[in-house]
Amino acid sequence: MKPIALTLLGILTLCACGEETTTGSGGQQQPPAPTVASVVVTPSTATLVSLGETVQLNASAQDASGNSISGKTFTWSSSDESVATVNASGLVLAIANGATTITATTDGVQDSASLTVAQEASQIVVTPFAARLVTIGLTIQLAASASDANGNPTPQQPLTWSSSDQNVATVSATGLVSAVAPGSVTVTANAGGVSGSATIDVGTVAYVAQTSTGVSVIATASNTVVATVPKADQSFGVAITPDGAFAYVTNQNSAQVSVIATASNTVVATVFVADQSAGVAITPDGAFAYVTNFISNNVSVIATASNTVVATVPVAGQPFGVAITPDGAFAYVTNQGTDNVSVIATASNTVVATVPVGLQPDGVAITPDGAFAYVANQGTDNVSVIATASNTVVATVLVGLNPAAVAITPDGAFAYVANDTSNDVSVIATASNTVVATVPVGLQPFGVAITPDGAFAYVTNLISNNVSVIATASNTVVATVPVGLNPAGVAITPFP
Repeated sequence: MKPIALTLLGILTLCACGEETTTGSGGQQQPPAPTVASVVVTPSTATLVSLGETVQLNASAQDASGNSISGKTFTWSSSDESVATVNASGLVLAIANGATTITATTDGVQDSASLTVAQEASQIVVTPFAARLVTIGLTIQLAASASDANGNPTPQQPLTWSSSDQNVATVSATGLVSAVAPGSVTVTANAGGVSGSATIDVGTVAYVAQTSTGVSVIATASNTVVATVPKADQSFGVAITPDGAFAYVTNQNSAQVSVIATASNTVVATVFVADQSAGVAITPDGAFAYVTNFISNNVSVIATASNTVVATVPVAGQPFGVAITPDGAFAYVTNQGTDNVSVIATASNTVVATVPVGLQPDGVAITPDGAFAYVANQGTDNVSVIATASNTVVATVLVGLNPAAVAITPDGAFAYVANDTSNDVSVIATASNTVVATVPVGLQPFGVAITPDGAFAYVTNLISNNVSVIATASNTVVATVPVGLNPAGVAITPFP
């Protein structure tokens, strides 16, 4: 029997030696590592409303009983990285509008979150943010751009436009603003509860050309400078188109004319003419601008539609001032070097008459009925009155020293003459051609213009660097407006 016992012991020993166990450091057995049965990503859905915005996703591993398994490392991925990317820690970054799936994987088990990038407007910017419409019926197109919280442009959204006062200016569904009456309004663009706005002022302004290379813009309602248009050359003469949309400004040294859009007060075109451009006048239909070229002894005719010179008219020596008859048929040009006035027929752009006047004729203005042209003669301290029907001088009016410019009130009753050496303005009653008032102004008054309602005369003072505002009812200076250096020409926008 003893040999059988030994055999059983050997069998038992062999069975014990074939069993696997896991022991800890103390020799105790440890349970096997848990198996990952599922992965949970939170949040399961997310929406980012700005490009560059981020959201942190988290992943957890669970066993078959739903217990969390710690210590797992996850691999993150995005199904469309053009929409959003995800880094190794689950931080998602919005790249573009769209949808993508963010997945976390460990031990071959994964879960996903649905992510949407859908920009929402955080702000709306209206451009231009400020503008001035200088006459009734003038329009300006506004534009609105929306951006998210990080400043990225958002997809185009339907906009709703509104005006704070439609009695002053209206706005269309596309953002086109139209002037109705003098005043100021706020025009607002709204999209999805977010809005942006622009300030629109309606009213006449005076454009003052300065030889200091800039143009000052004065709001006549407040007599304050509301804009300064920078330019690269000495500005001299200025004229406004009949619709008030553009100001044409001559530049003496560069032989060119700058075209300023009055709604934005920016130079939108430059037209090359001839040497030392001086005076400028625009035809009543707004189709042409006539520019005198002092050194070249000619007049450039600019087609305003294309802003190109379409004709050059030779005249007498040193042309300076220019004015056009109300019917647009003739341009009267003063010639300082030959002491006369050239009369250009605008239909043919030829000189049809030459009228002798006083010495060194400078400024010229024509009465609203077109019957007379008033010419300021610097060398003889007087004003020649030309009957346009016969092109002869029918009166000579003695004024102050060195008259430089002349302007006539809209009713034709008075001519205001700036005298640049006696530092005053002579007021001529056109019915009698006599001086009825003399108004002291600043030093060396050089240009003069009358408001459309005839209530005020604006006089540039070349040395004082300001503009005197004369109330025509009392012929007294009621305001003085500081401007840039050496203000010369002045023109006021029309207003029906």
